[in-house]
Amino acid sequence: MFFLTWFLPCCRRELSSYGLRLGLSLIKSIALCSFAERYRKIPIHHVTVVKSSPSSLSLFLAFFLTSIPIIIPVSTMVVEHASLGDGGQIKTLIDFYAAKDKMIPRSLSEIYEYIRDFLVFRDKKLVVGCCALHVSWSDLAEIRSLAVDPRYANRGIGTALVSACITEAKQLGVKRVFTLTNEPEFFEKRGFVRVPKSELPMKIWGECIHCNKYPECDEEALVFKIK
Repeated sequence: MFFLTWFLPCCRRELSSYGLRLGLSLIKSIALCSFAERYRKIPIHHVTVVKSSPSSLSLFLAFFLTSIPIIIPVSTMVVEHASLGDGGQIKTLIDFYAAKDKMIPRSLSEIYEYIRDFLVFRDKKLVVGCCALHVSWSDLAEIRSLAVDPRYANRGIGTALVSACITEAKQLGVKRVFTLTNEPEFFEKRGFVRVPKSELPMKIWGECIHCNKYPECDEEALVFKIK
């Protein structure tokens, strides 16, 4: 009984002085971890609170309280190969930008025909981004149909898709990856270099007849060299 009458008031005093620091530490840690979770799956263990010249009781409370794991859900947003069930959502994304003359439209049959070219950025079951890597020659591949749901803009989804395509191209042994785009600055920030269209093989222009702007193409050609 004596222990309780001594221990509980001490806990109240320690917690009252400790509460603000602990709360701020937890908020800061959760904020940082949440930011990291948007782009990478990082396991979160615990938060450590440091207090100068702590008492024994303070150390006990700090260890006890901050050793409780902070549970942050693992991000469900991932880049992966498209499946047949994604065809309709991929077409919806492409149609959105094709209607603005920013992308060549794709029929549903064409998307299914080249479904193995597509990578998707998935938020649970929702496809919020897509991109295709199409091999054009023994040492050349094209990144095309890069589209991101505008509700998910500025979250690094386009960068993640392009990086995944480059990684896959490297695994295939492709030496150069090119793209034709109205957004050259986006690709230049990711290591692509503008080149004259005449440097690209004539066979890649076969799809241009499906573009609303044909034959007055205003897209820029950019190339990424894989080392």
